[in-house]
Formats: sequence, structure tokens, C-alpha cells
Amino acid sequence: GSVCNQPTPLPSNSNTHHPAERGYLDIVKLLVENGENVNQFEFNHSPLHLAIENNHTDVAKFLIQHNAYVSLTDSRMKALATQLGGKCCYELGIQHSTVASATDTPNDIMAAYWFSFAAELGHAAAYSPLASMLLEGRGITRSLVNAEKWFRLASQVDAHHCFILGEAFLMERNGVVCDYDKAFHWLKRAAESVTGSDVDGCLSLSQSTTAKLELGKLYLNGRGTPINYVEADRWLCQVVNEVDACTSYTMGYAFISTGMNQNYEKAFLWLKRAVAHESGLSSDQLNIAKRELGKLYLHGNGTSKDILEADRLLHGLSEVDAFTTFTIGLAFLSQDVQHQDYAKAFRWLKKALEVEPALAPNNLNSARLELGKLYLHGNGTDCNLDVADDLFRQVSLVDLSSICTIGVAFCQDSGSQHYEKAFYWLTKAVQDEASLQQDQSNLVKLALGKLYLHGNGTNCDIVAADKLLREVTTVIDSQTCYTIGHAFYVPGEHQNYKKACQWFKKAAVDSQEAWRKLGILYIEGLGVNSNLKEGKAWLQKFANANDNREYIGMDADTVYTSVASEESSIPQSFAAFLHGNGTSWDIVAADKWLRQVTDAINSQTFYYIGHAFYVPGEHQNNRTAFYWLKKASETADECVEAWMKLGILYIEGRGVNTNVKAGKAWLQKVADATCSLSYETVDRETFTFPKDWTNSVSVAGQSIPESVVTYSEAGTEETDVYN
Repeated sequence: GSVCNQPTPLPSNSNTHHPAERGYLDIVKLLVENGENVNQFEFNHSPLHLAIENNHTDVAKFLIQHNAYVSLTDSRMKALATQLGGKCCYELGIQHSTVASATDTPNDIMAAYWFSFAAELGHAAAYSPLASMLLEGRGITRSLVNAEKWFRLASQVDAHHCFILGEAFLMERNGVVCDYDKAFHWLKRAAESVTGSDVDGCLSLSQSTTAKLELGKLYLNGRGTPINYVEADRWLCQVVNEVDACTSYTMGYAFISTGMNQNYEKAFLWLKRAVAHESGLSSDQLNIAKRELGKLYLHGNGTSKDILEADRLLHGLSEVDAFTTFTIGLAFLSQDVQHQDYAKAFRWLKKALEVEPALAPNNLNSARLELGKLYLHGNGTDCNLDVADDLFRQVSLVDLSSICTIGVAFCQDSGSQHYEKAFYWLTKAVQDEASLQQDQSNLVKLALGKLYLHGNGTNCDIVAADKLLREVTTVIDSQTCYTIGHAFYVPGEHQNYKKACQWFKKAAVDSQEAWRKLGILYIEGLGVNSNLKEGKAWLQKFANANDNREYIGMDADTVYTSVASEESSIPQSFAAFLHGNGTSWDIVAADKWLRQVTDAINSQTFYYIGHAFYVPGEHQNNRTAFYWLKKASETADECVEAWMKLGILYIEGRGVNTNVKAGKAWLQKVADATCSLSYETVDRETFTFPKDWTNSVSVAGQSIPESVVTYSEAGTEETDVYN
């Protein structure tokens, strides 16, 4: 038919009106074929109007096929179309949509007009061309809804129109809201079709790419279909170079989440792409993408572990979770030289503790411990023993090596010296002594022993210091040896000349004061057997030392007299009283002073003073003799002479209550002794006890008193009650 606008009426001498009105198809054909104009009007009626009014369908069809004017508003056309049938209307539509020659142009309006009638009459072939024209707005008002309606009814829809329709439903235009369900339906059909620009109806490469990209996004965001990350990944991977940063980010983050969709390999690929195109991300998205990608590198999930790359991505982010900061901090403490970086370890562990409530208890302990070690050793930060101490005290279990190190460090003479803290940690270390290495054990015991010795960080405890320091004599310095020796040397609760002598000997490597005191101890037999020669040698060494110029040139005896008077612990050299060395012999004075230092006296001295009070003379005192001889007998040495005299004193009841049984026991011990008397002799052939005593038997030139020979059986209990 003609265009919609009604043509200018022609003169009324048309020859086709009458045959059209009568239904003479052959005559109408003859006239038209001979050039008769089919659009002449007679009384405002064209031949077509007359054919329609008189139900001459075949004539009307012929006229329309030969460009008879059709009014789109003519209500009679619907009836005509019904009479013509869907196939005929479709053919009319095809006729108007195609051109016979290069000079002709299609009449889209009439094509759409007849396709509409054909489609309404159920002619399936008209569905697709009508839908295409509705979709494109070609010859008819554009309508996505109607286009989609007819496309759905069509048995075949080419990929191109599927794509156009799907893409159209993604766009909001003229107030029409996107319809994701329909968009998904058509884009899926388009994406699954064959791609090829030279095949009619197929998608171009760009259309195919767009279809797959948009379909992937619909799957990703759950628009028009349930969320399906696997399908989204399948389609987007085919056009990965066209995927924007935001979509890459969303895909990557989706595969990070726990659940059936978790896939670290895919998450890594998408997040890496998102970060590489960071300009397309918001600041929040970029931070999250870097954080999650950094964690994948950190844990080696979906890619090879790369601590340095993880650090590069995570550094500077404000919202890195505590566990991640803790983990990367530990990673930089690795023994692997390639990755060990104390400065980075310090930075991350410190950050982890800033959000410590988010850390699990065991991780919190580890973070505090490792950060404390960094402060302790000054690795990655300045050494700060106080901060290390504070961190360690919050940890349930600190490794022994760190305990030893911080304890010893607090003892050092530096700005961080703190004896109380040193004592706290060193005490902990010795509690697990069995686990200490030998070097560690030596350092700990030496340091703790010095604290006890000087009363630093704890009360002064010479006994505890002595116990600890005796175990580390191979590493102890001479000054410490002298100090503890001096502590045992001076009068007081812990005075012990034997231990003083032992420590002075160790200090004697280079301690001049130790030489002086050793000289006194040897000369006076304090804590060691009296040895004048040894004592003089030490004093002479002391006198010859460059630091003691006031003694240079003196002989040992002069030095002894001088230094002995200086010793506050020996008021007037009590051993001199006993032996008469350098003073008059005074057994009473010797007794007075020796009773104050019984722990430091050897058995020989006990016996010597006991014997002095035992023998007849001005100072004979059986009670005092019994006291000292009993002391001599209680030592580990076999002091046979003391045993013999104790036996006589018990039997005779001199200086002690008479106790024959005890006396016999001591005398029998003399008879059974395996060593000979040092100062007196006993004839073991005649010296038998208890019944064979005679007046002729003598001991040490002294006759056995009658009371011993004719002893009484009375007194069987030993009770040391002095007479």
C-alpha cells in the first residue's frame, strides 16, 4: 500500500472504480497493468474502498499489492485483514519491507502495519519481523514490551535481536525500569549463540563480548537469576580483558568468602586484576582488594606465598585484621634470610597488639612474646628492657632463653639496670635449671648469686649466694670471689672462715686483699690447718705488690703484725693467744675468742685447746677441757687423742657427770681406731678395755687414776652435765 498520508484526490474519471466495486478482478488487473492509477477518488472513495465495502477481497488484495493507498486509521482494514488472512498480511508486510530494485526503498510503515495484522491473526512467520521492528522502532513506535512479547512467540530469534533485546532491558530510558529477568533471558540466548560478523543474524565480536560480560554480571549480582559465581566466572573469564575493575573486585571478593563457592585461585586472579586497574575502584574497594590479595600472598592461598608482596599490599592499610598483622609479623621473624626483616616484624606485631582484643589468647601471647624479644635484643627497634619486661609479664609462658637474657640484661651497668626485675627473671630461670644450656646456666647463676651477695633486688643472702656461685666457679670473676669470701670472713651471723678461705683462694688470681686475708687465715689456722709458712708467703706477696707501697720491704712477720691489728674481725688475733705467736701465751683469751668461731675451727685446734685445759697446771679446767675435746670428737676427723681423754673424763666424772658406759665406749673406740695417736702413743698390746686395766698401764706418760682402774658399774646413761 501507499504511505500513511492520504494522496491528493485525482479527477473522477477513473476506470477502476466500477470493476473494483463489482469485483471484476480481471478487468482491474488489465487496467492497472495498462497504467491505470489505483489511487483515484470518486466521491471520496478510492477503488480499494469500494472493493472492501463490497467484500471483494481478491480485488482489494491486488490493489494493495499495487500501492493502493491504505489509511492506517480505517477501521475497515481490520476486517479486510481478517478476510485476507494472516499469511496474506505477512506477504504484504514482506512486500513492503523488501525492494525490487536498487532505486526502490522499503516502506517500513506499511511493512509493520501488515506484519501486525499477520501476527495478530496468528501467523508465526510474522512474529519475528514485527518484534524486530518494534524493538528498533522501525515503521512503528518502539516498544520493548511488545517486541519481547512477539520474540518469545517466535520459533527462532536470531542472536543479534536476542542481544539487542537483552541489552535494551538493561537500560533505563524514558522512565522504563530495567527488567533484569528479561535481560537475563535474552542475553543468555545471545551469549550462547555463534559469533561471526559475516553470518546473517549472528553477533558481531563486540556484541558477543558485551553479551557475555553483561550475562556474567547478572549471574554475579543475582539479577534476573539466582547468584551463581561459578557461572559468572565462566562467562567473565571468556572476556576477561573487558571486565571492569569493580566487577573484578566483586568476583574476587565473592570467591574469598567461606562456603561452597570459596576458591582461592579464582579469588587471586580476580583481585589481582582489580588492583591492577585500581583507578576504577572506590577507595574502600581498593583497600579491601589490597587487603584480601595481601592475605592470599601471605598464606600462599591461590598463589605461591610471597611475604614481600603481602607486605607491599597490606602496608598503609587502616583496616587490616589483627590475625593478619600478627601472621605477617611472625613471617618476618623467619630464619629464612631472604624474608627475615626485624623492622617489618616489629611494625606488624606492634600493630597487632594495638587491636589485641581481636586476637585469640594463644596468638596474643605469641605476639607479646615476639615483640618483647625484639625490644629485648633491639631488633627492628631500639632496645627497651622495660617494655620487654612489661610484655613478658603478660605472657603465660616465656621461653627460657628470653628469660635468661632479660634477667642478665637487667643486671648490666647501664641505663636499664633494674635489680628487682633482674631478680624476678633470674629466679624464674633457675626454677627450670635442668633445661638450661651450660652457658646459660653459668650466666644466670652468676648474676643471681651476685644479686643475693650484694642484696640487690632482694634481701642479702650470703648462703644462697654461696650455693649459686660455687656452681659457676669457672666463670666467676675474682672480685666477686673476694666479696663473698669477705662476707664469710667478717663477724656476724654468717661468719665461716672455712668458706672465706675457699673463696679467697679463688680470688687470689689477682686480688691483693685476698692475699692479705689468706695470710692471716693460714697463720692463725682459721678455716684451714695452721700453716705459718703458707701464711707468710701470702703476706709477703701482699707486701711486694705495687699497690701496697707502705708494706714494701717488710718481712712477713712485720706485715702480719700490722695487718692483723687492722682486721676488725680479729680483735687481737685469738689464734696468737693460743699458740703464743706474736704475743704471750694466754689460753683463757684463746678460749674466749675461739668459742665465737667454732664453725671455722678444725679438729686439730679443738683438741689443742682442750688438751691445754686438760693437763695439770695453772689453767687446768676439766669442764672447759671436756667442751673442746667433745667438739674435736664430733668432727669428721679421727681425733683419737680426744676420744681417749673423753673416755677418762666420763669414767672419772671430771667436767661431766660420771658415765662409765660412755667412757668405756670412747676408750673402746680408741682401741679399735685404725690410725695412730698423733701427739701421744698407746701400746695396743696392753691397751685393752674395759676389764684389763692395771696400775702399770700408762697413757702419754700419765698414770691411769685409780678411779679408772677400779671403776664403778654405776652410771650407764651419757648425760653431758658439766661438774
